[in-house]
Amino acid sequence: MNDVLWLMQTAAAHPDLTQGRAPAGLLTPAEAACFAALKTPKRRHDWLLGRWTAKRLLQGQVPGNPEILNNADGVPLVTGCPALSLSISHCDDRAVCAAAWQHTVGVDVERIAPRQPVFVQDYFTPLEVAQVDQAAPAQRDTLVTLIWSAKETALKVLHRGLSLDTRTVQVTLPAAPPAAAGWSPLHLDCGPQGSFPGWWRMEAGYVFTLAVNAR
Repeated sequence: MNDVLWLMQTAAAHPDLTQGRAPAGLLTPAEAACFAALKTPKRRHDWLLGRWTAKRLLQGQVPGNPEILNNADGVPLVTGCPALSLSISHCDDRAVCAAAWQHTVGVDVERIAPRQPVFVQDYFTPLEVAQVDQAAPAQRDTLVTLIWSAKETALKVLHRGLSLDTRTVQVTLPAAPPAAAGWSPLHLDCGPQGSFPGWWRMEAGYVFTLAVNAR
């Protein structure tokens, strides 16, 4: 965790973001072309907030105005920085970004919301289903959201997204209670793809998860 930089921002961080406009000087020409190609207001809002958050995170890490483009798999890359791994996630008016040098990083944010039992049965492993079944009713929605978010984060680390069955990722939470504030640990086992540590935190009705894997 000490090797990972992270930042969460909301659209209120800059008045232009709430209007769906790029703040002056934020985008390079190539980024501006990507932004112009986005068709829906939600996609434009999410993309712009994510870029704003990422560039604020990278201040002091990358000189000048870092250019962030996506490869063919949708993974964000910082031009000229092959040793820097970057991950961006957004939900509602929030975006979270994580970055690490010489490691592969993944991050995700999800709003805590009810999900049907069939969702758990379809996307969770038997051990994860058992964890949910044993949870107190008041904790169920948080736990389901946390496990789902951790799976999304693991698949980002693997650069596979949801092309990989989510049940190939096993999320294990320690028996100890979570930290009252800040990040709490978890573990991600992806079978033949490897295993690596992760962390999670809860804030204002949202769950944030983060994971990192040595390259």
